[in-house]
Amino acid sequence: MKKAEYPNLIILGSYLNKSDGGGITLFNLLEGWPKDKLSVVNLHIEKEGLEICSRYYRIGYDETKRPWPLNIFQPKYQSGEVELSPQKKIDDFRQYTPRKSRYNRFLKQGIEYLVRAAGIYHFLFPLKLSNKLLDWLDKNSPDIIYTQLLNPWLVPFVKELVRQRDIPLVIHFMDDWPKVANEPGLSHLYWNHKLKRDLRHILSQSKLLMSICETMSEEYKERYGHEFIPFHNYVDLDFWKQGQKTSWTFSDNFKILYAGRIGPGTSESLFTVMKAVEDIGEKGIRVEMQIQCKKIPQKFEEFISQAKHIVRNDFAEYNDLPFLFSAADLLVLPMDFDKKNLDYIHLSMPTKAPEYMICGTPILVFAHQSTALYQYASRYHWAFTVNENSIPALSTRLKEIIENQELREQYSKNAIHLAEHKHEKTQVKGRFQDALIQLKK
Repeated sequence: MKKAEYPNLIILGSYLNKSDGGGITLFNLLEGWPKDKLSVVNLHIEKEGLEICSRYYRIGYDETKRPWPLNIFQPKYQSGEVELSPQKKIDDFRQYTPRKSRYNRFLKQGIEYLVRAAGIYHFLFPLKLSNKLLDWLDKNSPDIIYTQLLNPWLVPFVKELVRQRDIPLVIHFMDDWPKVANEPGLSHLYWNHKLKRDLRHILSQSKLLMSICETMSEEYKERYGHEFIPFHNYVDLDFWKQGQKTSWTFSDNFKILYAGRIGPGTSESLFTVMKAVEDIGEKGIRVEMQIQCKKIPQKFEEFISQAKHIVRNDFAEYNDLPFLFSAADLLVLPMDFDKKNLDYIHLSMPTKAPEYMICGTPILVFAHQSTALYQYASRYHWAFTVNENSIPALSTRLKEIIENQELREQYSKNAIHLAEHKHEKTQVKGRFQDALIQLKK
């Protein structure tokens, strides 16, 4: 495709990185986009992703200035364009940070608590559309603004931007934050109503709406009355097939692997899986669970130190993952069951799910039956599932998986087929980029 055909694309409030799900997905989907036609507008500067984008507009003091005297305690970052390079440090773009002291910290926290309790936090501390940002947009003449709306309070900012500049807007939802966006305080009814009203307004003004999976598209069509095209992370078949599993026998211990972050939305369910592994191990089944994670909570460290059937792996480079995943006998995809996390993640789809599928290792999805992940696995039979949040249910399912090689092979082949036909790099990236390019024509 000719370079001139690509739109000048502005990424608003999102990242291009290899650290979090939304950033990884966007980084991959925009691979090959001309670098001089890509910019990021955000509160924070990321040095990841420089190979595809190095131009940032830093949302700083001009857009976030608080009223006096609250601005006394506010870090003052200079607003404006930042041209990143591997040599520059992020601190080079810091304008002013107030001196920290216990008194200042206590006073700042007290004021913010009172402001939130009164329900006027977003009245006093809005994200404002500055003249500097508008001038920068005019200078760069964007054809499209793309946002994942990762922060719900980007909504009024985006609404005002669309009102002042007639730039085609694309919204891509990663999680169902609109369901849990509920600002507390005395004025919460007003602010929550305003947020929902503003969100519906910008959805109606958007030229293209995207979701992270089919289930989200279906629910959002019913909820908002608009079509949402699902775009998820893809897999590079050549890369992931390097170590693809071809035999489902195992010798010695049956190896279970969890790879990824441990945090909100996954930590409690993962902890339950670990307990179930210990349970069947203590009952005589030869099993070992490996935890592959950069940072691990203290509770997990303590449990692993006492466990007999769970170990923590050393850090692995991304290029090693195809071989690491295929060397396991079972991969785990857990999602927490508590209502607070469930409301937020029930329509989400783990970024690594297609990577798990293509490697050929059997997969266990441990999640509530209402989640998009569970429904996707159940609909296409690419993973074993457990939807009951209990150690006995998990223990029983794990024993069934370990004892049935034929079923492990069948589920793995289903997963490979699905990854090849629904998550392949060229197809997914091509459809995503074509959808944006069509907006320019």
